[in-house]
Amino acid sequence: MDIDGTRASKELENLLLAFLRSRTGSGWWIGEAASEDEAATELAASLGPFLGALKGLGPVRIEWNWTAGGLEGRPR
Repeated sequence: MDIDGTRASKELENLLLAFLRSRTGSGWWIGEAASEDEAATELAASLGPFLGALKGLGPVRIEWNWTAGGLEGRPR
């Protein structure tokens, strides 16, 4: 399976931002949905390093295998 790290990072970021904006009762905004700025800040603080590492992969081929520990993906 071919994965483009830059595209995957952007799509995951958009999905997570949409989720944070639609949630109610989370973090410091209990009882109301997060604003655009609050959602972006929360995402950057909690998952920024992960999204940056994913983006840094660039185009890569991943080989998936079932192991005793579950599904394992390795770059090729």
